[in-house]
Amino acid sequence: FEPMTLAGAMRDEVVNMAKSRFAQLMPNTDAAGRAIIYARICKRDYSRYSVRQEFMWLTYLIEIVVQHTNLRSRGYVYLFDTSHGAGTHYIRKSAQYMCRALDGIFPIRRCSIHVCNASPIVNYVLFPVVQRLTPKKIR
Repeated sequence: FEPMTLAGAMRDEVVNMAKSRFAQLMPNTDAAGRAIIYARICKRDYSRYSVRQEFMWLTYLIEIVVQHTNLRSRGYVYLFDTSHGAGTHYIRKSAQYMCRALDGIFPIRRCSIHVCNASPIVNYVLFPVVQRLTPKKIR
């Protein structure tokens, strides 16, 4: 496997990640000093980018956090902005990938997931599904 760097596995995906504007690592940390990964659900376009590509982007962002020793020990916060989200922005395969990966694969602790601007579809359909897939300490 190639390392998740711009010169390694991400060399072909960095342009797609930037164009999609789906996920980004915020330049600031939260009050506890944790990194913030911000994702805009309305920017998901599965006709242009696959779940696999989205997973690679997330892996790359987490790899950046892991490289910083002060952030590695504190973990990160995942912030979802669900404003203007539609049914086409949510697919089960993506939720399964993300929940499994965030819980067990990465060598860093996910401290919390925050959802802002949630629509009724998120509150009553998506949130209960995601809540069942996340560990009890994160809920």
